[in-house]
Amino acid sequence: EPFELSYLKSREPLTFEEQKKGIFIPISVSESWGENFECAWFKLNGKIPESFAGEEVVALINLGGEACIYDDSGNAIQGLTNKRIGTEFDEAEIKRRVLISDCAKGNEEIALLLDSGANNIMGAVEWNGTIIDDGTVNQAEIAIFKRNIWQLYLDYDLLNKLQAILDDDSRRKKLIVYALNETINVFGQGEDENIEKCRQVLKKELNRIANSSAMNVSAIGHAHIDIAWLWPLRETVRKTARSFSTALKMMDEYPEYKFGASQPHLYQMVKDNHPGLYKRIKGAVKDGKWECQGGMWVEADCNLSGGESLVRQVLYGKKFFKEEFDQDVDNLWLPDVFGYSAALPQILIKSEINSFMTQKISWNQFNRFPHHTFIWKGLDGTEIFSHFLCNDTYNS
Repeated sequence: EPFELSYLKSREPLTFEEQKKGIFIPISVSESWGENFECAWFKLNGKIPESFAGEEVVALINLGGEACIYDDSGNAIQGLTNKRIGTEFDEAEIKRRVLISDCAKGNEEIALLLDSGANNIMGAVEWNGTIIDDGTVNQAEIAIFKRNIWQLYLDYDLLNKLQAILDDDSRRKKLIVYALNETINVFGQGEDENIEKCRQVLKKELNRIANSSAMNVSAIGHAHIDIAWLWPLRETVRKTARSFSTALKMMDEYPEYKFGASQPHLYQMVKDNHPGLYKRIKGAVKDGKWECQGGMWVEADCNLSGGESLVRQVLYGKKFFKEEFDQDVDNLWLPDVFGYSAALPQILIKSEINSFMTQKISWNQFNRFPHHTFIWKGLDGTEIFSHFLCNDTYNS
């Protein structure tokens, strides 16, 4: 069921209050609305069909860029991203889906307000000569969400990716491939009740324990947001609101979900521009669902910076997290910094930061750093526990 759309375009972002004074004009699916980094507020109005009664209902929105949904009080509640280079279906789909009703009655009116940018997760609409997003309204419709089929897809996809990296002669691989094949056989019978039968087939392999020497791994969500990269600085403010509001929404949908983010400067942006969102972040930190990461104010350059600058990065970074969240952050999170001062271990240990994480030295053009977890001894002999991400990329 399609939405009716209207929009208010501007070169620079308009605030929630400013958009109230503008005149929105109609726009349809397939119409272009913006070029690189242009901005627009969108209003989407529609009605849940009577035939959708009893179903879980979602909005599917693809504005050919990035967007953030706002509530009536001007609070950011969920970010939307069309896609990025190399994105697979599942990632792209979930980033354009908005839950409307767990169980619709039918005929409910829907009104959504979105702040949008004609840019994608990597920056400009056109990136390295490739059109990533197109600044065009590609989709805006109300749909039934079959959650059981989505969950089956996630189960299947996880096991399929696991078997792909196992040795061909692995017993576990053979068991998974058999289960995947059996799932397709059951699914092909075409009856709705077979969805749960399919999940039961996969459940055995999902629950199969690893070998006794395997490590226990804990995973939490994370968003790496460059403060300044391939977009205007004002876009960082909007990207942060989109990312952080989405993380909180995921916590609402999945109570066990945890998330972490670095760089107090990003938190300050939220505090200054999105006080309602900032209050919710503080609540998530207090509840142990949100991890404050990295003891520096920003993920600082460590080649050009002098000792005074590095000390102040740590001083203001730790001070912010302590004063705002009562968190004593004792790690340095520098995943995206190319090179480090030999004075850094001394500065960190004296600042009560006891561990250091990065991965960019793995990108060395000429030789491979031989370790992933080790003790780094600095210029004065100070030692700090250090870790490089094991697969030599920050994407994990």
